[in-house]
Amino acid sequence: MKKLLAVCGVGLILIALMFARWRGWIDGQTSPKPGLWESTTHTKETASPALTELMKSEGKEIGPPSTYTRRVCMDEAQWEGMKKKILEVPKICVATRVSTDSKSESVTFKCQGDSVLTTVESTLYWTGGKAISLSFTSRTTYPQGMGDIVFNSSTDSRFISDDCGSLAQSGNR
Repeated sequence: MKKLLAVCGVGLILIALMFARWRGWIDGQTSPKPGLWESTTHTKETASPALTELMKSEGKEIGPPSTYTRRVCMDEAQWEGMKKKILEVPKICVATRVSTDSKSESVTFKCQGDSVLTTVESTLYWTGGKAISLSFTSRTTYPQGMGDIVFNSSTDSRFISDDCGSLAQSGNR
């Protein structure tokens, strides 16, 4: 009888652990932790030769690739707002793919304007409550063989501390 109770007890513990892992309570959380985060963003924009020449003739140019890092104090409400925003599709656009699960959200949408088509793909991915990645690509295609302008952005964020320090007091939330 003791052996049967021990086996049942171990079985219940294993089931509880599997449920906890499925819910994200083990090996991290299902949402990033509130607190101080550091984010590094890389951006790059490219254009077809024809569009590059057209922009130069108008006194405009494609900016150089850039990288910047910042620290932010993030709370649960901000996290939920970020997840909601990633899935927003502008009213003039049509979603062609929306995907969500316990650790990521992504959307692809297309916007048709006056003779241009813009396709946007964005994915927000988080792991273990202490890391977030966001990728964003926008491709605008122009008529008459002019080509494309492509904007890429990727952001990797990592949890620093539960304490936001001076950022919490400065209102940078």
